[in-house]
This record gives sequence, C-alpha cells and structure tokens, in this order.
Amino acid sequence: MLTGVLAALLSLLFSGIAPLLYKKGLRSYGSVLEANFVRCLYSTPASLVLFLIVNPVFHISSATAVFVVIIGFLTTMLADTSLLRSIRLLGAGLAMALAYTSPVFMIPLTAVVGEQVTVLRGLGAVLVTGGVGMSLYARPPQPKARRDYVVGVLTALLASVSYAVALTLAAIVYKGGITPVELTFYRNSLAALLLAPWAPKMKRHYLSRNAVLMAVGGVLGSVLAIYTYYLAMAYSGTMLAITVPGAAPVLTILIAALVMKESLTKRQYAGALLAILGALTASLGQVR
Repeated sequence: MLTGVLAALLSLLFSGIAPLLYKKGLRSYGSVLEANFVRCLYSTPASLVLFLIVNPVFHISSATAVFVVIIGFLTTMLADTSLLRSIRLLGAGLAMALAYTSPVFMIPLTAVVGEQVTVLRGLGAVLVTGGVGMSLYARPPQPKARRDYVVGVLTALLASVSYAVALTLAAIVYKGGITPVELTFYRNSLAALLLAPWAPKMKRHYLSRNAVLMAVGGVLGSVLAIYTYYLAMAYSGTMLAITVPGAAPVLTILIAALVMKESLTKRQYAGALLAILGALTASLGQVR
C-alpha cells in the first residue's frame, strides 16, 4: 500500500511540474513542433532505459502495430504538440487544467472497451462542460490577447480529445499483452520520427538551457509520470491512481501562480478548478 501511495504522489509531482518546465523551455523555439522534437529526442532514450530495466520483452505484433502507431501519433505528436501550443498561449496552469479533461471525452468511447456510462461520468461531463465554458468565455487578462486566448483553449481541448482516444486504444493493446512501459517507449520513438522534419537547424536548440528544460519535462511528464501512475494502480488500486495524479493540474496552477506569477482572472480559476473536479468525477465513474 505504501509503495502505491508513494508512486501516486510521484506521478502527481512529475505530471504537475512538467508543464512548468515546458513553458520556460518553449521560449527559444520558433514553433512548438521544434520544441516537441527536442523533448521527444531526449525522452525516447529515457523511456528505452526504463523499459529495459522494468520489462525488457517486446510484445508487439502485426495486429497491434497499427494501434501503436495511432496511439503514438495521437499522444506525443498531436496531443503533446497541442498542449505545448496551449501552454505558450494560455500559460501552464489553465492549459494543463483543460487538457486534463480527457476522462469526459472518453465517455462516448466506452462502448469500444465495454464500459458502462455511470452517473458519476455524466456528472463529470456536466462539470467539465461548465468549467470549459467559463474558461472559454472568460475575459483574458489582456484584452488584445482574445484571439490567442480562444486558440489556446481550443488547442488544450484538442489535446484532451486526443489523449482520450489514445487511452481507449491503449486499453485494447494492453489486452494484447503490451505493457505501459513498452508502449511509452514505442510512442516516444515514433513521435521523434514523425517530428524529424521540424528538427531545429541550430545546435544551440539541442544544448541550451531551454533544451534541458524541454528534455527534463519530457522525461518527467512522458516517462516517469506514466510509469509511477501504473505502479500506483498495481499496488494500491485504480481509485488512488486516478484521484491523486489526476489532481496534477491543481499543483501546476498553484506553482504557476505563486512561482511563475501567471495572471488568471477569477473566472478562469473557477473554470479550471471546475474542469478538474469534473475530470476527477468522471474518472471515478469508471472505477469498478
């Protein structure tokens, strides 16, 4: 039990800190695609090392290879790129809160994995809808930034939808024998290949302080956070694994406000917290 609790807390810490590192690391990159390539370039060997330590057996088959490719595209290519863009436009706190609403978008997909739609899931959907609505129609701190603000909200939601579809497909490949650590390695490697056309041309983008921030953020958010999340599930059950790491956006918002001095309006704070509450409620609704 203690191992599960510690793993859940570590997953919360890793997931909550990674977006803050991304925000600082994005500054020197012309596009989020460049930054995401650097992130994947460093997180891929880290995920390989973790895979070789934890479970060095390849379970991939031709039947699951297509799912793995789609998951890799949806997560580290599409969803993470969308999240990075949202962080650049909205700040780490609000972007993280909106991107973590994926449990609600999984509700229409439950038929794929044979899960039932429960009352908690329905309530979670209502709360998230209200939170997103409040965030979308909130007045940004700077009136001239309205267009960027709306784009930031929409890209965060795109990341959330992409994560939801990828999680549903992951439930399928896990039944085929692929482990979470193995899938993490596959998707990071695939994303690095897909993002290669946007690889930065300048050496400094690979060796600078900002590159280090993107690399560390990738290792924390795309490797260690996932592994500790599944450790929490294995040792302490689904309930703890969902509720503790699922509160990562709260940690991001607090650190972003207190340390990085991100400025959010009261409606944005309310919308973000309502969306987080809805996501946690929907997640609890899938626990059996």
